[in-house]
Parts: sequence; structure tokens; C-alpha cells
Amino acid sequence: MHQAARVSGRTVFFLNGVIVEAADTEVLFSTPKDSRTEDYISGRFG
Repeated sequence: MHQAARVSGRTVFFLNGVIVEAADTEVLFSTPKDSRTEDYISGRFG
């Protein structure tokens, strides 16, 4: 994930084949809108 955050402009988070959230990379990693995205990037699951 750190590499993705460093080199991408936009990021999409999928869960079970469904788009959960899509945003500019900096926004998605710093202030995700969906709690499932936050749980994944913080390491609570995945």
C-alpha cells in the first residue's frame, strides 16, 4: 500500500469485487469516507 500511495494519483478500494471507495490517493489514504476502507488501510483487517 505504501508504494501505491507514493506513485498513484487515484486509488480504488475493492472488497469482494465491489468498489467501496474511489478517490484521489492522498484523500483516500488520509481521510477515507467509508469505515471499511479505513479498517483496511489501518490494518484492522486484510
